[in-house]
Amino acid sequence: MLRTIKEGMGRGVYQLSLKKIHKMYGGRCPKCGKELDKKPKKVEFKTLKASEYIDTKSIKITKLLTIRIPTWMDEAIKHLVEKGMFKSKTEFIVKAIMKMLEEHKVH
Repeated sequence: MLRTIKEGMGRGVYQLSLKKIHKMYGGRCPKCGKELDKKPKKVEFKTLKASEYIDTKSIKITKLLTIRIPTWMDEAIKHLVEKGMFKSKTEFIVKAIMKMLEEHKVH
């Protein structure tokens, strides 16, 4: 289940395109990490009460982060992705950041 309604945005429901929903979650399921289809074959809309399962820990809002890294570092990350060690550069970067946050006991 993907939560797509932003809280505290006033009254009513704000419509989001599938493209915006896909981007909001970084193209990945917030629960299992699987890649989301950009054009899913089936879409269901439910209220939070109608949903069978709500895991608030899996509800994530993502932010776009732009960083500059040296060319050699980008090439090294691409090489690891090509070897199949990571699904994407994004996965590598997110895992590296999570590791550092855990090491510093921030997460």
